[in-house]
Amino acid sequence: MTYVEDHIQKAFAQHSLELQYGDPVAPVALYRMGRANTSSYAIYVASFAHRLCITGDIMLGANRQGLVSTLNYGIHWFSGHLSEDYLCEKFLPEVWQWEIAVEGIEDRIEIDEEDYGWKHLAKELREFIAKPDWHHDGLGCPDVWEYCDRMRGIGCETDELPGYGYPRVEAGWLCAIQQRFQELYAARERGA
Repeated sequence: MTYVEDHIQKAFAQHSLELQYGDPVAPVALYRMGRANTSSYAIYVASFAHRLCITGDIMLGANRQGLVSTLNYGIHWFSGHLSEDYLCEKFLPEVWQWEIAVEGIEDRIEIDEEDYGWKHLAKELREFIAKPDWHHDGLGCPDVWEYCDRMRGIGCETDELPGYGYPRVEAGWLCAIQQRFQELYAARERGA
């Protein structure tokens, strides 16, 4: 599975990369990834020795102002070939999501020879999250603890409850940014 959807990838297709401050080996460097003469979807990647900050004309992170990596990850790491989950691990927390819970249950159905109530639970949750207003203010939301109790009742241990993952929209944008940055940085290094 990839987090990057086509429309997200297209948002960065015409971007170029410019070093605005410092140099690649300096303790501090600031890169701008964007299109000329516009700030639309412009991304700034700041490298501070052993930490990266990503911000710009896109709302990412808990405060919608950007993302900060964990320690010991700099521009050379960010400009390399990275798996999407590995990248997300360094910038995003895993959060519990109903959609991932349903997918996990459906995966379990394919693995288990006996049903144990998995199919009924998956159908029930699919119908629930298909409702257009299911996530608003938690109204009508199945209780997470009830879900956990039902999962344990059909043989699922607490530490294997499906449902945790990286926020998919943010992960998609983060991965698209990194993938385009990697392409542009490699071209810059080759002198293209």
